[in-house]
Amino acid sequence: MQYDDFDNEETPLVVAPPRRELVVEILKVLTPALGLLLFFLGLTSKYPWLTQPWVKDILVVLGILVVVWFARPRVVSWLTKLAERKRDRLFVATNDVRLRQFVRRYAEFLSTSNTRSLISMIRSGFTLNVTPEQIITGDYITNWFESYTGQLVFPVTNRMQFLARARELGNLIQQFNSYYVLRTQKQLALAPTPPPEQILDQLETFREEYIAFLREFELWGKEIAAYLESLGIAEFNAMYQFAPCSNFDRVKSFQKKVPSTAGSAES
Repeated sequence: MQYDDFDNEETPLVVAPPRRELVVEILKVLTPALGLLLFFLGLTSKYPWLTQPWVKDILVVLGILVVVWFARPRVVSWLTKLAERKRDRLFVATNDVRLRQFVRRYAEFLSTSNTRSLISMIRSGFTLNVTPEQIITGDYITNWFESYTGQLVFPVTNRMQFLARARELGNLIQQFNSYYVLRTQKQLALAPTPPPEQILDQLETFREEYIAFLREFELWGKEIAAYLESLGIAEFNAMYQFAPCSNFDRVKSFQKKVPSTAGSAES
């Protein structure tokens, strides 16, 4: 199998349980509040005049202000995390729909039952000059894709887990593009005679649909990169690690260029 180097390293996912975070934040507020309450109780036992109603009211107001002062940054931080978590859930829900759409379209290029798919054309031996073995040296992409689609049965809600899933799809497409599509075009270009015109028409139809697919996937990858930039992840290495691939080499036409004879005719 041929995989990109960056496929071998996965970002560790450390996600604190929401309930545990909430308990920690509550304890951070209750600790100073209980300390303040014990302090006031100690003062009232030492100074009885502090038990007068108007003094109690002042102490209660002061206590509330102190607790609010301690609680404010915690509440703001907690609300910010809630907003970020809500935004991440919306991001994942929206883009998961698009990811599955790309998966369904990508599956058509690998289908063995669709005669217009590249895999189907290669395996059918569409030309006597280029054998399937010259193109598919090790047909790993279909097995990899089946394993990948099996993961989609389990939904994800975490941003990092979704990005890992989107990045893997980008790697799948990159592998197919480099070791199947581009290799097919190069092998046909080296063949002594071109395939039949009907096969070339099918290859050109595939090429148009495939390039349109790559263009949309690249745009989607850039949208995800823009979202990561809004979160403060703007470094190139981080983008390369988290965002799906958004730059693919385009396959050239499968039609062989006929040398121009205009110059020789004029001479």
